Amino acid sequence: MTDKLNLNFDITTSTAKRDANNGRGDQLSLIGYANRVRFQVDDNILPYASDFASADPGIFSGQQELDGTAYRDPGAPDYVAPAGVGDLLDEDNSRAHVMLRRGWAVDDEVNQFKLDGSWEEGGDSGLVKINFGTMFSTESKAMERWDNEGVGIHCTYCGYPDSPVIPADMQYVFDAGDDFLGDVSGSGRMPTQWLAHDGEAQFAYLESTSGKNFDAVKRDNSFVVDEDTLSFYLESEFAGDLSGMPISSIAGVRVETTDVTVTGTEAPVTGLRILDETEMLAEFGAAQPIDVDNSYDAILPNMSVKLDITDDMIVRVAASKSLTRPTLTSMAPVTVITTTRQGNNLTSTSGNAELKPFESDNFDLSWEWYYGDASYMSAGYFKKDVANFIVNTVADKVFTLPSGGLLLDPSTGSDTGAPDAADAVAVFKNTLPNNGEDATVDGLELAVQHTFGESGFGMMFNATLVDSDAELDPANVRQVFALTGLSDSMNLVGFYEQGPVQFRLAYNQRNDFVQSLTQSNGNGPTIVEDYEQWDLSASYDITDEVSVFVEGINLTEEYTHKRGRYDNHLLLVEDSGRRWALGVRANF
Repeated sequence: MTDKLNLNFDITTSTAKRDANNGRGDQLSLIGYANRVRFQVDDNILPYASDFASADPGIFSGQQELDGTAYRDPGAPDYVAPAGVGDLLDEDNSRAHVMLRRGWAVDDEVNQFKLDGSWEEGGDSGLVKINFGTMFSTESKAMERWDNEGVGIHCTYCGYPDSPVIPADMQYVFDAGDDFLGDVSGSGRMPTQWLAHDGEAQFAYLESTSGKNFDAVKRDNSFVVDEDTLSFYLESEFAGDLSGMPISSIAGVRVETTDVTVTGTEAPVTGLRILDETEMLAEFGAAQPIDVDNSYDAILPNMSVKLDITDDMIVRVAASKSLTRPTLTSMAPVTVITTTRQGNNLTSTSGNAELKPFESDNFDLSWEWYYGDASYMSAGYFKKDVANFIVNTVADKVFTLPSGGLLLDPSTGSDTGAPDAADAVAVFKNTLPNNGEDATVDGLELAVQHTFGESGFGMMFNATLVDSDAELDPANVRQVFALTGLSDSMNLVGFYEQGPVQFRLAYNQRNDFVQSLTQSNGNGPTIVEDYEQWDLSASYDITDEVSVFVEGINLTEEYTHKRGRYDNHLLLVEDSGRRWALGVRANF
């Protein structure tokens, strides 16, 4: 605009779309058979399951259980002998079971207008620059639920019936290798081969033999979340000296206002119907409209100061208030029933339209020393006072029927196979996001980079040490809040860069941390155990435009271990193995 005034305008729009893809995003195709298994937990990471791998003539089949002819008194005249099973790699054992298709169709659109301006005084002391601007953004996320559970089609073959026979050529033996999870304590006690199949081929086969359509259909649980945000900011930059030392500072404030509207439909639960010995079907009534509003304002000040103690030594101090918004998906007040199994295995998930963004009051202090052309060391202290931290929680949920009564569980009461007057209220374990308690996090950050003269060799080291007053106490089963993702970590890198050759060897380590206060299948926290990893990369510049490279990830083949509240509560062991990449990079 002028020599002192600069203005920048920016208008952007973006869209993203994902089809439901016939529920393939959460597809479940089960082939199995009735058997018994003994499950044992000891001091090892991996549990021990036994008594299922060998052939057993004393096992009743799923069809016998469905017919009611299993487990009769051997002395009775109507006694039927067990059908028996082969070993775990015998394709003749295999029977169809649950066939699920679940997914969401997602349509996301973001529009944004920004105006940024600056006024430069042109001096080198006092007020030297003013930055200002405004932004208006709109984001809309539309989601439609698709699945094949509406009329129970997914449970057509629940219970492992004898028909249809699963052809042997539709199955194959998956061999994980004799060293599968060999570095994990407790390995070697379980089979490393098992039968597998192509899920989509199984869907097609069952549709051809039954004449039924297992495709996902659009359900009534659909919603649109619209979020409009208007913000303004003003920031001033100052410069000067303090006792002969150059000093500069930035001070400013951002003001934001946000409006959220959620519209859509949700079908109310009207009942639970027993499908077989394990599964129940949630039945729904006519769709009901959803229309929920939420809004919030925020004032976010910030200030930072930089002091040049010497030409190569700097101290920085900063204070600010920051805001992190909830995701649009998490604010949709739609409840999706995820599990309806007999034995009180009832689960659901919900959004929360009343979620507030979590706020953090931040303080940072750091010292930096640049003692060489490419060498430095630094140390920093940080503190964050967090409010409204968003965590997933699990709570009991009951459903009120359109008639005003409560949803009952027909697998309880006097007759566990049919509804009766003694049925208990169906209590679901419902996972939903909530704003948690206030918490404080503080810690230290240390970093060093050192190069050895002109040799090309160097090293880097950094570490973060963190503490909080909201850490999880695994022994306290009543604790409902803890900060997730907090742990100490460190990285050490050795490198060589000289001419056309670059080489880097890195060691990364992170202590155990709470990933989530919930679990995918169960109640309790998800804890990720200590993890370390070695990586390597090297490249050679053939010309200024072309280079070849090699990368090695997880050289020592470390594994990821997730557990529940206690050490022997296994949730996941994942061994991704060592991975190599070799390639060519070219710039034109």
